[in-house]
Amino acid sequence: MPTGHLSFRTGVMYVLLSGVVLFLAIFLGIRTGLAVQGGRTGELTPKNLPNQTLLKVSEQLPDMAVTSLDGRDFTLRDITRGKKTIIAVVMPGCGPCKKLLTQWQRDNIGGDSRGRQMVLLAVGSREKRDMEELTAFADEYPVYFCDVAALDDACGISSFPSILGVGGDNAITFIASSFVYQLDNKFFDKYL
Repeated sequence: MPTGHLSFRTGVMYVLLSGVVLFLAIFLGIRTGLAVQGGRTGELTPKNLPNQTLLKVSEQLPDMAVTSLDGRDFTLRDITRGKKTIIAVVMPGCGPCKKLLTQWQRDNIGGDSRGRQMVLLAVGSREKRDMEELTAFADEYPVYFCDVAALDDACGISSFPSILGVGGDNAITFIASSFVYQLDNKFFDKYL
């Protein structure tokens, strides 16, 4: 009987110890993630932004077909018009995308007053998406649509929202596939 009791006790101890180790692993993982998101790991630069695309900093912006909110056809390079441009790649119906755009609208991110423009590139057909969500931002930012397959082929973007910084020469200056809430006018002024 004592052997079985010791075995049961040992089993309980292993379960408790495993639970503590799992809790610590999760806690430290979350804590590390929050430290990175909070910018406590150093200065935010284009090199330390997560890039989950096929694009690379210093490459030319790919040229692909896009459609304006009013139905006119353009290319991705047409919409930059040789200006420094922040392209926010969003998906209508995406909660984080809407949160980001609302935050940027509130904080007056982008804008010609800083020598650059901000453009929204919505993934999907303008006929199939909820237009009301995007038209709420159309007064401040031009809105364009692109096909999801074309975007994947040209850019490999599949994480939304994703932010691209494009210089006046159409060279990509930064790419942020996530971590986008830390990008603000101070970052854009420095790296675009």
